[in-house]
Amino acid sequence: YISVPGVHTLRFVDLLSEKNKSPEVESLIKHYIAQESMGKGFLGGIIGGTIGALLWATITITTMTEYAIGAIAVGALVGVGVRYLGKGVSKQFGYMGAYIAILSCFGGKVLLLTHVDALASNIINPIDLLFYYLAVTQAYYYSFRSILLTDEEYNKLKSIMDNNTPNMRLQEDSRSGSP
Repeated sequence: YISVPGVHTLRFVDLLSEKNKSPEVESLIKHYIAQESMGKGFLGGIIGGTIGALLWATITITTMTEYAIGAIAVGALVGVGVRYLGKGVSKQFGYMGAYIAILSCFGGKVLLLTHVDALASNIINPIDLLFYYLAVTQAYYYSFRSILLTDEEYNKLKSIMDNNTPNMRLQEDSRSGSP
């Protein structure tokens, strides 16, 4: 995220894990959950996965060299697509992003195999599985929306949580990109 003075980005999971939720926190949770759209998130993931798989295949076909790291980019694009269109804060969005990412990686691999005869003998090797795993983790991680709060909102929420759950601290979100 771009650092903006007076604006804090929080991970939604911090609010969900609070044990004794105050009415203010419950209201904030309901506000963000009401904005979720599973259908739009799915569409965003499919768009991101398709773009990622096509770019990965295009680079491989053009250079005649397969870059397994392209799978990570596919996963990140899926996650960002799910986040932008789905506005998800629930775990289901992460699971959906991970599922779409693995399908997109395999789709990109199939696309490569149909266009590059030299790769046909190397369908899937162990290093591919490692990069597919990394793609899934990227998709899961980037599929969630963060909460944007002003200084005043952040300090109020922090004091509420400090009073209700003194052992828990709010953590600012360090992901790059937009909410």
